Amino acid sequence: MENVSSYFMLNCVTMSPSPRRILLLDAEAQSGEALKQLIASWGYDVVLQQNTSPGIQFISETDPAVIIDTSSLSPAEGSDVLRELRAQQSSIPVILVAESGTIELAIRAIQEEGAYHYFEKPVDANKLRVVLDRAVELAEAKRENQLLRRQLQDRGAFGELVGSSAPMREIYSLVEQVAPSSASVLITGESGTGKELIARTIHQLSPRRDKAFIGINCSAIPDTLMESELFGHEKGAFTGAASRRAGCFELADGGTLLLDEIAEMPALLQAKLLLSLIHILR
Repeated sequence: MENVSSYFMLNCVTMSPSPRRILLLDAEAQSGEALKQLIASWGYDVVLQQNTSPGIQFISETDPAVIIDTSSLSPAEGSDVLRELRAQQSSIPVILVAESGTIELAIRAIQEEGAYHYFEKPVDANKLRVVLDRAVELAEAKRENQLLRRQLQDRGAFGELVGSSAPMREIYSLVEQVAPSSASVLITGESGTGKELIARTIHQLSPRRDKAFIGINCSAIPDTLMESELFGHEKGAFTGAASRRAGCFELADGGTLLLDEIAEMPALLQAKLLLSLIHILR
């Protein structure tokens, strides 16, 4: 039977940002121009756009290192720019400048949509400069990291994978696309083709690289122990449970869980696993 592995990840740099270019979104011409001049005085190339929903094509053409969105955030709509970037799996840092009374929305944008930072109007110029400098440094570091990975690919090395043939380069490209994502990934292939190496490479290139990588071979564990191995158990949960045991899901929290040879798992346990995945994805 073909071996199948499935696991969770987290997302990508899809653009090569111009190191000192800032895209400023401000619907008000006067305030936008004033902020543009201020940021330009710090040595940045500022592009002012009064359309606060410019679309991903304009953002791509502008090629900014950082986006500052000063549009009024409404509780119903949130930030259009964050939604656009998230849909395209872009990691361009976005700094939000929110109207008074919309701080909860801005915090939600940071936690759920990935905004880099937020300010409440009026903005302290000194604090904005510090945050902007850090955001640009982050964008530059990601760009350099991407270039280094490309250079390694050209030399036939990519994470734990080695090879410079056309099929290997295609695999590198797929790994690079999926690594920044939080989506579950299905890896298929015959025994010995390197599925676990691909899983580890995806983990190393993901935002979860500093967290645990936990791998479990579903065909090597008896059916009676598999549920406890995956989900753990509390002390006294069953005869012989002398102490609490953390399951693989708990151990891999925030990191990556590799379920090797998942097709060998009993059907009943696969159903329980599916329910767990649905809960996690929510």
